[in-house]
Amino acid sequence: MLLYGAMHLCQGKSSGANPEYSALELQNAGADWLHVVDLDAEGAGAPQNVESVHRVIGVVDIPVQFHGGLRLVHTAELMLGLGVGRVVLDRALTKTEHSAAHFFKKLGNTCAAAVDSSAVAARLKAVGCPRFIYTGGVGNVEEMTLLGIPIIAIAEDARNLEAFRGVGVEGVILNVSLLQVVK
Repeated sequence: MLLYGAMHLCQGKSSGANPEYSALELQNAGADWLHVVDLDAEGAGAPQNVESVHRVIGVVDIPVQFHGGLRLVHTAELMLGLGVGRVVLDRALTKTEHSAAHFFKKLGNTCAAAVDSSAVAARLKAVGCPRFIYTGGVGNVEEMTLLGIPIIAIAEDARNLEAFRGVGVEGVILNVSLLQVVK
């Protein structure tokens, strides 16, 4: 099971600190990937911390998965062009199958969709979604694994982590303190 170190960017900082420092802390704690969320992108509708993401990519030796404000294919392609290994589509975009299908066809395995239910996941699987970021807790994750598409789940504590391990998710997104306990 892959471990994704969670990092949130807001106004160019990560938890009030230098993003490069936070990224290296997660890498050194044993993350296989970084999961970088641009918190400022939600209201803006487009990534706002691109410079910080670029600097993070420059200091880590592990791939970066980016989530935040990706509502247009060309914006996602720009983030991939910066060196991001995978982009995560916003929930607003995944509500319309036509738009989501266009992303999946164009970006293939370099994208994933954030979902909070197996019903949404089944709809997106039908239009070509290659991978899910499951945000709905432990509840439906086992049902979602039956869809046959890789799932990365968010673990909020050690019990979540064990439950996800038991159902065979591809990876889990963890904060630095939980990551340090796991490794």
